[in-house]
Amino acid sequence: MSTEMHPNVRRVVEAGRALGLEISPRRFPDGTKTAADAAAAIGVELGQIVKSLIFAVDGEVVLAYVSGSNQLDEKKLAAAAGGSKCSRVDADVVREATGFPIGGVPGARNGFHGKNARSGEQPRTTEDANGRGCRP
Repeated sequence: MSTEMHPNVRRVVEAGRALGLEISPRRFPDGTKTAADAAAAIGVELGQIVKSLIFAVDGEVVLAYVSGSNQLDEKKLAAAAGGSKCSRVDADVVREATGFPIGGVPGARNGFHGKNARSGEQPRTTEDANGRGCRP
């Protein structure tokens, strides 16, 4: 397995460094394609994983943080984002809004062009789209 850092991982590490954070990425041979995979890989409960999901609310791209143990409630997301209709977006929209592919969107607004579900501003706390707090 190569020890070279993928460019997307490097972007996240550098963004963290700019904020005074030291991020130490780890690789998992079996991958972490799902929240359950990620929880198992690092030995935590599923609810301790935070998923970064991209949807559209009334046509505007929205970033939602959702606990790994929950599914996103599209009606609640629409309401939280101040809209009425929530819909899924395709891979091109995700990459355009975040700079990352589906399945690789980091749990931070690193390069995100859109708004979060709460206020349109960067969140101060992580909260899932069902209104419950999450701990990354």
